[in-house]
Amino acid sequence: MRKFWIVTMASLGLAVLSATAESMTMDQAVTEALAANIGLSAERIKLGTKERDKNLAYNRLYPSISAGAQILSLNNPEAYNVPVAAVTPAGQTVGSIRYYTPDATNLGVTISAQFALSAASILAIRQTAIDYDDESIAYEIARQRLTRDVKKLFFQLLVIQETIKVNRMQLDNAAERYRQALLNADNGSVPELTVLSAKVAWENKKPALDDLTTAYDQTLFGFESLLGREPDSSLVLEGTPDIAIRGKLPDAKELTADYLERRLDV
Repeated sequence: MRKFWIVTMASLGLAVLSATAESMTMDQAVTEALAANIGLSAERIKLGTKERDKNLAYNRLYPSISAGAQILSLNNPEAYNVPVAAVTPAGQTVGSIRYYTPDATNLGVTISAQFALSAASILAIRQTAIDYDDESIAYEIARQRLTRDVKKLFFQLLVIQETIKVNRMQLDNAAERYRQALLNADNGSVPELTVLSAKVAWENKKPALDDLTTAYDQTLFGFESLLGREPDSSLVLEGTPDIAIRGKLPDAKELTADYLERRLDV
């Protein structure tokens, strides 16, 4: 009797742990994975690099402009006087020369623009644009693949949870049959062989439950790796594995005609 009491207390401990653990829905899992997944973050960085290269490549279409300025200041303006005319007053034979004194300060500004365009530069610009488009497609494929994998593991974990519940019910039923067999054997209503058979059936169901628990832990570890978080065995998933099919089943030819062009790899 003590063994059955221990199993009941263990179940109560799991229930208390589930009540205090963090819960997560499928939409929350997808959102967290898209924000923190390491592989998707690497693709996002590559996309940013290609976008920067594309923007820099288009700088070749802008002209190269250079500007300069100079200022000239004369220390002795009178030394640079320039004769402009000879003047002889009326009634005199000796005239005088008129001089022009230049400005003491002169300012000069020069501006030049150069535009170089060749077939090689145009091809380089086109190649960077193609590389950016390729990386954009690769990033979108990685994002959709991550979303698919997260949803797939989420439903897989829900299925394993339901399977564990069923196996625990079967184990409890086998334990109850073993307990009834012990009571009937004490009353002398059943032979010892019936007790041993019930015990063997009970013990045989324990490894299957242990295997399911191990499979759940391994799948949960992979699921949390996709989310980019540390392993947490107390994480509780909220949802149901029941998927209702609405309407008739889709036709393969119609799906191919409608959605084939949406495939990014195509």
